[in-house]
Amino acid sequence: MIDSSLFTHLAVCPHCQWREFARTKETAWYELARHLKAAHGDMHAARNATKAAEKIAARRRFSMDGGTGPHN
Repeated sequence: MIDSSLFTHLAVCPHCQWREFARTKETAWYELARHLKAAHGDMHAARNATKAAEKIAARRRFSMDGGTGPHN
């Protein structure tokens, strides 16, 4: 789970309540994915978190190129 405010994003593990602050939502998702894989061996949840981070990165790239890039 990611809890976002204007300037920070908090990744929270649904299994153990581990928490990590990040400067971007994308980084928060990556940190959560790394934690889920390393601490819980939950590969499915880690992959889902990684996909969420990749979607955010793709949206950011699309908006930075003026909307002319590939659509996901």
